[in-house]
Amino acid sequence: MKANHGKRRRGYVERLISYRVTILAIVLAAVCLCAFGLTRLGFAIDNRIYFDPSNAERLALEAVERDHGRYANAVLVIAPQSGSILTPANLELLREAGNRVATQKDVVRAVSILTQPTTLPDGPPLLDEDTKIDASTSKRIEAVVEERQPDIPQLISKDNSAAAIVALIRVDAEKPDLQVAAARAIDDIRAEFSQKYPNVDFYLTGDAILDSTFIEAILRDLISLVPFQVGATVVLLLLSLQSALLTAALLLLLGSVVVITMGAAGLAGLELNGVTGATPVILMGLSIATSIHLIFAWQRERREGRDCDQALGNAMRLNVFPITLAAATTVVSFLCMNFSDAPPFRELGNLVAFGLFVNWLLAFTALPVLIRYFPHAVGSGRSGVETGMAGFGEFTIRYRRPIIAVSVLAAALSVWGITKLEFDDRFAHYFDESFDFRVSTDFYEREFSGLTVLQFSLPAVRHETVWSHAYLTKIDRFETWLRGQPNVTRVEGLPDLVRGAAQAMPGHEAGMLPRTGKVLDQISSRMREDISGGATPHLLVTKDNERSLLTATLRAVSSSDIRAFAEAAETWLKIELPDNFAPAVGVPLISAYMSERNANAMVAGTLAALIIVSLMMFFMLDSLKLGFVSLVPNLVPMTLALGFWGIAFGQASFAVTVVSAITYGLVVDGTIHILSKYRYARETLKLPVREAVMQGMSTVGLAVLATSLAVASGFAIMSFSGFLVNYELGLLSCMILIAALLADLLFLPALVFSIDRDADPLDIV
Repeated sequence: MKANHGKRRRGYVERLISYRVTILAIVLAAVCLCAFGLTRLGFAIDNRIYFDPSNAERLALEAVERDHGRYANAVLVIAPQSGSILTPANLELLREAGNRVATQKDVVRAVSILTQPTTLPDGPPLLDEDTKIDASTSKRIEAVVEERQPDIPQLISKDNSAAAIVALIRVDAEKPDLQVAAARAIDDIRAEFSQKYPNVDFYLTGDAILDSTFIEAILRDLISLVPFQVGATVVLLLLSLQSALLTAALLLLLGSVVVITMGAAGLAGLELNGVTGATPVILMGLSIATSIHLIFAWQRERREGRDCDQALGNAMRLNVFPITLAAATTVVSFLCMNFSDAPPFRELGNLVAFGLFVNWLLAFTALPVLIRYFPHAVGSGRSGVETGMAGFGEFTIRYRRPIIAVSVLAAALSVWGITKLEFDDRFAHYFDESFDFRVSTDFYEREFSGLTVLQFSLPAVRHETVWSHAYLTKIDRFETWLRGQPNVTRVEGLPDLVRGAAQAMPGHEAGMLPRTGKVLDQISSRMREDISGGATPHLLVTKDNERSLLTATLRAVSSSDIRAFAEAAETWLKIELPDNFAPAVGVPLISAYMSERNANAMVAGTLAALIIVSLMMFFMLDSLKLGFVSLVPNLVPMTLALGFWGIAFGQASFAVTVVSAITYGLVVDGTIHILSKYRYARETLKLPVREAVMQGMSTVGLAVLATSLAVASGFAIMSFSGFLVNYELGLLSCMILIAALLADLLFLPALVFSIDRDADPLDIV
């Protein structure tokens, strides 16, 4: 049977060699086709792609936007490096910049302290376009600003050192590129003015700029991280394979996997986002893992004197099952990302899973053909290292008790560390200080108002409109309550504008809402015709006059703060104004719930990966005892890494919630290869446990080391991303993989010997 099996394997290799030109031509054709697909690969613009379309908070927000319209804002901040913004020269600069911003396409309105009306809601602006700004004008503006500053914290800093221009940009969900174009036009103005006024600092933030920054993050990672990954791959392959030609051939194969995967995504109409942009970096590391095991086995066979084809046949016979199983477990782990509540992670999982399948297919077709062209690249300098790995196996057996004890203690400490994890998802903090957007956002939130905006579309009761005194009085009570909440910097609603409009009418008591229907009808009529407070009437009041929009702005709040605020506000409305109840909505609120919801979803995903991969391991090992042994070193690394993260960092984004699922299939790869070689040594070579452990470490230990470092390097390079999601995903995955490597080389041999060992008189500890 074994002879027939070997003949079939050699026959397969012979057929591969016979059809080598055809195989390489097919691969080349696939690469060319998918290279065309790369040209169709676009970028997702709307940050809402991070939220599932069925997300309850997203649906609530979109319902409000259907009634009130959807707009984004861009905030251009002008901050002189010394002195006040209210000097004549700086006010002239503010007017010039405001005019430029206001004339950009799709900008509905641009407001600043200079555009504020002298009488609300429809009085002339504080500064006419033709008015010359001199010292007296400056003093007049300063007096008005000082009086109104508590009401316009979004337009001027607390110490008058900087002013902001807030542009309202129309958003068309069918044409999101228009919003990005408007944001880029404003950014061009910022760059132009920065050159023109070197003694003034210009900052640009807002949700319209956020969307552009996501695209910047994708391009930055592709441009900066992929070359580093290629460089790390080249170094690793040269050290491992000890052949420049074989390294070049394997790089071509790895490049083909990446091109086919990403090109297929383009042909399928997918768009890259901040998460899926990391696919090439991840695939490079994972693809090496499959190839190195096969090449190492072939080189070992060659060093033992077998000819090239026989060595290829033996290498494939010994490795086809563990390589296939390792690839399958990794595919399963990435497919389990489909449990995620965030579509980008589902897309990442599917893309990587597809790429791994392509890599597996090429590993058993194109790779043997390429190896055949380099019959003398046998890696003869590795023999001593492999002998050293056998000695390392002996060391772990001798000192197995302290190794196991330290591992158990570290795992117990890590379980406590996991309880310290807190999730905080704020899009502005998804970018580090290397992004202008993050620097601008931090400056604006520190010196002005916040950027965390929640809204309430408050309905009027039956037989009532939003212009009635009863409705306005009730909403005014809610506004008063909101202003008393921690971290709330600004509250805007219809009562404020009505009160301001009534104040300009003769005989009206200052600060009071008008009671007579005649006055309210006049105000309603005027507000329908004008734009006031930086918002269109449709944005503030629905066309049927049955709902008005109330906006609360918060500063320096975490995800838990946002959730707590929304829950408190909704509770107040249910108790005090049940007929006017409306849920809080806003992108920050969706983000605040994303981690919590994603964590719950990924518990199911991780459990699914655990069950499926464990069943695969039991099937491969055909041993209940070894099957359970294999679970321990695969669970410990995740526990250690997550526990360390909780102790060292505490906070994490929703990226951390998917790490357990995607890494479980990765960490078992080393376990699969070590235990498969151990089982071969025990059952086929009939070696005792000690020698079988050493034999397994000798034959596959170096390959496990090289492949683990290859995969870990891909994630480690991701950790240099300035995009928080990729940084945390990369760093934590790298930590898990390094912990898994230590578990495979230290903990696993010690555990196998302790559970499966023969009576052994050589135990030292």
